[in-house]
Parts: sequence; C-alpha cells; structure tokens
Amino acid sequence: MNCMTEICPLDNGWENLSNGEEDDIDWRVNTGSTPSTGTGPSSDVSGTGNYLYLEASGGCNGLEALLVSPCIDLSVQTGYSPKLYFSYHMSGADMGDLHVDILSDGILTEDIIPAKIGDQGLDWVSDTVDLSAYVNTTVKIRFRGITGADFASDISLDNIGITNGEPIAAPDFTVMVNEPCINEIFIFSDNSVGNVNSYAWEFGTGAIPSTASGIGPHSVQYISAGNKLVKLTLTNGGGTSSSSQNLQVLSGPNSTFTYSIPSVGTYDFTMIDAASADSVKWDFGDGATSTLLNPSHSYMANSNYQVELTAYGTCGHTITAQGIIVSGIGVEEWLLDHGFNMYPNPARDNLFISFDQCPSDEIGIRLKDISGREIRADQFSCSSDPISIDISDLSSGSYLIEIHAGSKQSTKKFIVQ
Repeated sequence: MNCMTEICPLDNGWENLSNGEEDDIDWRVNTGSTPSTGTGPSSDVSGTGNYLYLEASGGCNGLEALLVSPCIDLSVQTGYSPKLYFSYHMSGADMGDLHVDILSDGILTEDIIPAKIGDQGLDWVSDTVDLSAYVNTTVKIRFRGITGADFASDISLDNIGITNGEPIAAPDFTVMVNEPCINEIFIFSDNSVGNVNSYAWEFGTGAIPSTASGIGPHSVQYISAGNKLVKLTLTNGGGTSSSSQNLQVLSGPNSTFTYSIPSVGTYDFTMIDAASADSVKWDFGDGATSTLLNPSHSYMANSNYQVELTAYGTCGHTITAQGIIVSGIGVEEWLLDHGFNMYPNPARDNLFISFDQCPSDEIGIRLKDISGREIRADQFSCSSDPISIDISDLSSGSYLIEIHAGSKQSTKKFIVQ
C-alpha cells in the first residue's frame, strides 16, 4: 500500500489537499470497521453510514492529512453564536494528533481549540467550537490529522456541521375544552417563543389523533379516561427542545350499586363509587325515590321490583338497574302460630327447623344468597322431629331461607360461620 499516492475525492465541496505538495495522505471514506485491528471505530456515529478516516498501516506513520471544508458564510442574525460541531474517534496504542484550524479573510489560524493527542477511548466523542469571533465573515474549516508511530493510529471523523447559533425555541402550549371529559373536543394551541422549523405533538394514550405536526391549533378527542402526558417538541437551527403537560381526562360517574337485606322487606342500597357522582336519584320500583347516596328502603308488598340508580356528574350521567324479589312480607304470623324455631343462628354445618304444630304435611325449603339468588331447594315431611338442613358446603356469610307451607311462605336470614 502506497498511502501517499492514494487519491480520495470527496463530495459536497470538501476536499483532500494534494499529496506530496500540500500534505502527505488523504482522508478516506469508509463504512464499518477499518482494516486494522486494535484501532479505528466499528461503524460511523449512527451505526449505518459512512465516515472519514486516516489509514496508518503500510508505512503511513507520522504523516499529515489536511481536510478542508467549502466556504462557509457566517452572516447570522444579531445575537446568534455560530458553532462548528463534529465527532471524532481516536482509539489505538500508537495514536497521533487531530487539530482544528480556520481560514478567515486570508488568514490561517491553527488550533482554534486544543489539539486531540493520543488515545481518546473506544467511543466516538462529540465536540463543538465557538465561531462567534468569525461572525459576518466567510471561513473554511481545516481538520489536520497526523498519524502516530505505528499502524494502531487510525483517526476518524464524522457528523461535521455548522449551526448558526440560533437560540433554541421555548416550547409552550395551552389546552381549551368545555369539560375535560372523554369524547369532548380538546383544542391544543401553540404559544412557543422563538423561530420554529418543525413541530411534533404527542397527545397521550387514547387520543384521536395520537400525534400531529404543524403549528395547529389541533383538535383532539380522548376515548379513555385518566392521566394523559401531552408533549410538544420543537426543532430549529439551534437544536431541539420539548415541553410536557399532564392532562386529566374524566369519565362519567359510576352508577353501579349493591344491596343487603337486614330484615324482611327492608333493603339497604350502597353505591359502589359514591365519590364519582355529584348527585344521585334512586327509583325503588314501587313509586318511591331517594336522593341519598346510600339509602334504605322498606317495601310494603311482596313482588318483583326494578331498582334504578341514576348518577350525575361533570361528564354527564349514567344509569344502572337491578331486579330484586321481595317476599315474606305480612306472613310472619303463621310461623308464630305454629311455634316456628330455627337454630343455631349463626350455624356452621347444619341448620335445624322445628314446629310445635306442623302447618302442613310438606315443608318446602329454599336456600338463597343475600342477593336473593337461589342456591338449592328441598321438600321435607313435617313431623315432631326437627328438619336438618346441611349447610356445610356454604361459605361464611349471610344467607336467606325461604319456607313454604301450603299457600304460605316466609323468608328468614341466617348466618354461616
């Protein structure tokens, strides 16, 4: 390899100076690793592109290479500070030097930043150079690389550019909405300060659309409730900047409810998520209503009733309805007349029912959970001996037992321990 006769033309106005006249060797375009082990990068900065490097093998030791930029106009707006940025890779036991020079108004100034000398580690290193002293002039940048004493001194350059020092834009935005609820229209408007080349909006989970570009304003709907992280990212000649806001999107109130039966005909209703509603209205299905969050209601007649809860909130209203079966009202006397007993209560494995006087030859027994759902039903012959009901398969809690004798029936509550 005769490195001094190798000519490497470059693109975009960059040039290698003449070997043997202005310098010794050329900067070469490469991708992937350099040919020598123990020196040079494994790829460019991005991992997929090209970079420039100096080959130090084959006797190319202690030689100089000059890389010169095209003319760069540093006429910029008042208050801007132009900067040169670049990345370099200098890994190797025999590493040489890298210098940055500038030519301005016919005057060459060498080492406008301290030279990079010797091994600089295994990774690409990024650096910047303040060019504010050269504002309103036209300059050329010169990179001067000098290989080291042996082959392990491949010097590499990548990602070279000039920023005009434009101040980074300050992102800011406002949100307007009638009510912060799902399916409402949210209007996002830009209030950023500074020159902006591009906008990138991210509106968070459940947003339609989820992203947008351009200054806006942008109209967005959310199909899910909860916290939304909204982010605006701006890009201009000075770089990239972002601003985020947390947005709370609300859903409608939760109108689901449960109930318990403390005694025959009396129902205690409980709203599962009372905090989600501003106000409520209960319709008990018998013409009675209530605006209490957790009311109690006593029914006057046995029947099937549809209980309806309407919950009102900032984001509208929701309705939940449940059917209940009320029984056992007004028939307690016949149990007392026949000497009814139910024991023990609470019970564990068996529940006993006895009558001093049988109300009929056959006694029907239905076991139900506290919501009225039937668990099982049995028929028993009435005698002087107690009726034994196996409850060993029931979990701990409250249950109902419905007793039928001829045309009469009654419901009692018992507890399983």
